[in-house]
Amino acid sequence: MQKNDMRCTMNQIKLKCISAAVACAMTASALSGSLRVMDFDRRVRAAEAAPLLGDVNRDGKVSADDAQMALEAATEIIVGNEPDLDDEQKVAADIDYNHDVTPIDAQYILMYFLHESVMDDPISWYTLTGINPPAPAFGEKLSADEIKDMINAKDYSIATTDQPTETSMTGEMVKVFQNMTPTEAYTYLYNGMATEFYFGSRKGAVGTFEQNGGNDIDQASLLIAVLRNMGYEADYISAVVELTADQMTEITSTEDAEIAYKIFRDQAIEKAKTVDALRDDAGTLTGVDIEHTWVTAKLPSKYVNGDASDELVEVQLDTSFKKGYRLKRKESTESLLGTENMERLQQYIDTGSEDALTELAENLKECCGDLKLDEFYDLPEPVSFTNIPAAENHIIGEEPQIGSEYLKSRTDMVQISIGGIDILTITAPAAYGKQLVIQYDFDINFNDIKEYFLADAPETIFDITDFYTQMGVRVQPYVMLNGKAVARGNAVKMGAEQTLGITVITGGGQQKMKTTNMLSGSMYAITLDMQNISKDELYRAAQNYSFDGDGKNFRQRYNAQYMGAYLTLIGKRYMAEADIQKSNYADIYDIHPERYLSVCVSSFDLCVTEDSIGEMKVEECGTVGLDVKSDSYTSVSLKGSEDDVDRFLLNTGVYGSYLEGNVVKAATGIDSVSTMHLFDQAVEEGIEIITISKENEDYQSQLDLLAQNQIPELAVTDITEAVENGAEVWIPVQPMKAGEWSGSPYIVKSDSGYGFMLSDLTNGSKTKESATDQTVKQLFSGDDEFFKMWYEISLLVSIIAVAFLIVSAASGALFLESTIMILIKVISVGASLGISLDGFTEYSLGHQSNRDNWVQAGETIGDLLEKLFMIFVWF
Repeated sequence: MQKNDMRCTMNQIKLKCISAAVACAMTASALSGSLRVMDFDRRVRAAEAAPLLGDVNRDGKVSADDAQMALEAATEIIVGNEPDLDDEQKVAADIDYNHDVTPIDAQYILMYFLHESVMDDPISWYTLTGINPPAPAFGEKLSADEIKDMINAKDYSIATTDQPTETSMTGEMVKVFQNMTPTEAYTYLYNGMATEFYFGSRKGAVGTFEQNGGNDIDQASLLIAVLRNMGYEADYISAVVELTADQMTEITSTEDAEIAYKIFRDQAIEKAKTVDALRDDAGTLTGVDIEHTWVTAKLPSKYVNGDASDELVEVQLDTSFKKGYRLKRKESTESLLGTENMERLQQYIDTGSEDALTELAENLKECCGDLKLDEFYDLPEPVSFTNIPAAENHIIGEEPQIGSEYLKSRTDMVQISIGGIDILTITAPAAYGKQLVIQYDFDINFNDIKEYFLADAPETIFDITDFYTQMGVRVQPYVMLNGKAVARGNAVKMGAEQTLGITVITGGGQQKMKTTNMLSGSMYAITLDMQNISKDELYRAAQNYSFDGDGKNFRQRYNAQYMGAYLTLIGKRYMAEADIQKSNYADIYDIHPERYLSVCVSSFDLCVTEDSIGEMKVEECGTVGLDVKSDSYTSVSLKGSEDDVDRFLLNTGVYGSYLEGNVVKAATGIDSVSTMHLFDQAVEEGIEIITISKENEDYQSQLDLLAQNQIPELAVTDITEAVENGAEVWIPVQPMKAGEWSGSPYIVKSDSGYGFMLSDLTNGSKTKESATDQTVKQLFSGDDEFFKMWYEISLLVSIIAVAFLIVSAASGALFLESTIMILIKVISVGASLGISLDGFTEYSLGHQSNRDNWVQAGETIGDLLEKLFMIFVWF
């Protein structure tokens, strides 16, 4: 790859990132108009959105005293007097949001109190009143304290402790379904959960609910969980079923049965799952035989047959086989924004002008504040059920299997090994929402050594010196699941290296084990991405991270509770933002991406050095890093274009590499290296970037050149293997240095996609310098800006999530409204500008003079998102 071409790619990707950021904000701003609230919490769980609601006397709880105060205020208003309440108390007393305090409000407060404290039957304000809270005015934002309260009010504890992992429910889930009938619950799930096509059990009921989507097995898990929690019998039923070509295209929302077949087939290897094409004599695809899972249950006849009988009848239910939907825009982004705003966007891109950005934001408020979503999107029609419809799956072959035994060989898993020894296998549903951290501590023999040999033993691993090592003191890696040790590796000397191996079992097969070099004493957090990171996962991660400001020092916070939670936040943020951009590029190139179970490792590698006399010294500092071990998905072009698939993979890969460095920098405040950042640096420094593949006659001499130029040996070995296996590699010909980091970046293009590597075989990013004790203390501060930033990212995640919403009438009967029955996707401003991969060179060559503005305006995507959100986004 020539230097100019690489520079063009850098610049163009940055344009796309800025454009996508503005597009995300535009989508959210449009939604904040008449539709306002596109989120389960704001429609169904309204209590958390207004944490002071009902607490008129501001004592932190809702009580009969609050009802009395509201009633007295209402009486004063009725007789024409001003109530003795300040503005905040009036808001707390206005339960029905009519900008007045009435006796009805007092009655609601009393009823809420009785449910909470007397009847021991907690209820949400929404369930009680049937009234949705109003959205704030355009541009209004929650305060940091309100965001903290909202996040911490979420109940993510498992409420159904008698259930297996796959069919467990959180407290939040129980709240949603507690007053529903089976028909209402089925309607909610049928319309609220998108059908996905990955293989096997992955998310369980909790993940499926929080991500608003899942495949057939996971949707069955969710429906079973809900019905069992209502007290009804429900179980899995699995069989090979036949679908016609028309059913295939309807379920996948495609126009070509062959493309639908690829979507069904690509996630599962042949030996793991039956997905057999049915063709006529002419070879035309007429259907497919496919393994499928749904639900068998015993429910009262009145919910199935529409009679008045409570007699239990057996019925089969399926929420996953249904008409799919892909959101289609009526209007282009340019026609939506208008010429003037497009010019302001281009001005900001070209000049980095803050004035242009401010003017753009002000214009967007005026043009888009009152937009309705159905003005520029074709929206799907909702489905309403009077009775639960029985599934009519066409079963072929063997008799169906009843129960969960079928799932055991079809469940995604992660295997963890340390030092070449397998120490833990955990299923994806069991790991969902959990904090998975590897923490070093004294080994299991330490107490014996301390008792018999050491009168003055080290208090922490930071106190270990060569003397203690010689006396047999060792450290041991412990795998912590939500703070509880579930496995441990072999004990080693402090500062020794160990190899962490992660093997992902997904799609019915086992991926190649990916390794990470661990420095004993350091800490590592493992983050899983099941399909996309939901806002509930982000909220849960924030809950787990302690912001108590209790004055603990670095050593006291160096554990899974604090440092482990902090590293988990880094992994979650990276995966969430990568999912956002994946969705954006999928829209641009008409790609259906289906993620395999994916894994990244965020790390804090301690500073283990030698003092002036050669003694080991463990310092209170370390390097923060992010290593993406597995981030792959099947990608099917809806137009049948393999070139579009390649463009999609390249764009998401390049963006992801930039994102790795940006996320680590945002989390630490320290400049960080990633493959694409280092390629930028190579271009700036004039280092030649070469392309190596077997198609080059001199590829062997190119590999020899790398060794001669002292490219790190690990990288040369990896590159050689990749090239011999048919891959294409791009690499600067000289080693590079960035701060304290030194090594080589390289990009590998293989049949499975693109890999963006560093020479220690990390597919990620590291800080250029060590995070000091002072830096780490700041990271634990949990200031207001952190909460605002974290909340804003969760809004973007909500935008790309499936948001099929259900609202309840005051009577409690469910009904559906087409104006809130939507699938939200991120709009691509870049696509409206006519920018495509093919246009990289032509566009960028005409904008070489703007490189400094690109770097300043587009380097940290999170900065731009935050800037835009702080101006005008409410969701």
